Amino acid sequence: MNIRYSIIIFNLILSAALLYPCGQAFAGGNLSGKIAEGNKLYNDGEYDKALTKYNDAQIEAPTSPEIYFNMGNVFYRQGKYKEAVDLYQKSMEKGDISVEAKAMYNIGNSLFQQGQLREALEYYKQALERNPEDSDAKYNIEYTERMIKEMLSKAKETMQKTQAEQQKRQAGQQQTSKEGEDKQGQEKEKGESFDSAQDEDKPEEQEETSTQGLKAEAGKEKKDQAREAKESDKGEEDLSKDEAERFLSAFERDQKNNPLLNQHKSRRGRGYHVEKDW
Repeated sequence: MNIRYSIIIFNLILSAALLYPCGQAFAGGNLSGKIAEGNKLYNDGEYDKALTKYNDAQIEAPTSPEIYFNMGNVFYRQGKYKEAVDLYQKSMEKGDISVEAKAMYNIGNSLFQQGQLREALEYYKQALERNPEDSDAKYNIEYTERMIKEMLSKAKETMQKTQAEQQKRQAGQQQTSKEGEDKQGQEKEKGESFDSAQDEDKPEEQEETSTQGLKAEAGKEKKDQAREAKESDKGEEDLSKDEAERFLSAFERDQKNNPLLNQHKSRRGRGYHVEKDW
């Protein structure tokens, strides 16, 4: 009987089960012996040596799901998650439901380790569909969903802060613009007073020209304010859709680079047993 060992990272259950060859499919004792030796080396942490044994066994059984799966576990333990995913996917090519359930679970683990939380969540769900009794898959689904929700909440807070800063900058720009216009108006009034003293014969014409100029400036200011308000509304709408995805992706990248992901803690209390058939 083989035990699926589990480790916990941020309370996420990550496991890598070893599969043993079925007696009917592998009647050759030499092949079974190589796989068994590889499994022992794997459990001892001798991953390179275990991979050599699996490669030797694969010469005799090139399409063995068990060998592909176990090789995937080696790469997973070495932190080569992309290579592990490729091998897990190959182990599913024969359509064995039990192998698919374990492979999809471990693909989910590999994706989680790379910070791809949404993709990992989908594979955990597929693993649970193939094995509804897998309590580890249920746990990982709940935990990953909670993590994504927390990240989206942080993204929302960041968006709100960004919007507040944008509105503050816009208010400052409008105030500066208004002060400039007031100063310009005062200087213009001084100039008009001077012109009026120099040319008292055309007061009505000057007054009309001044009024038209002020109306034109007031109209321009209203248009500018309307345009800024429209751009602000559009920016807020864009942030609510596009920025949420961008921030979530950024948090996922942070999750991938977080050194705490490599702090493994042994957890044997929730071992999963797989019967081997010699």
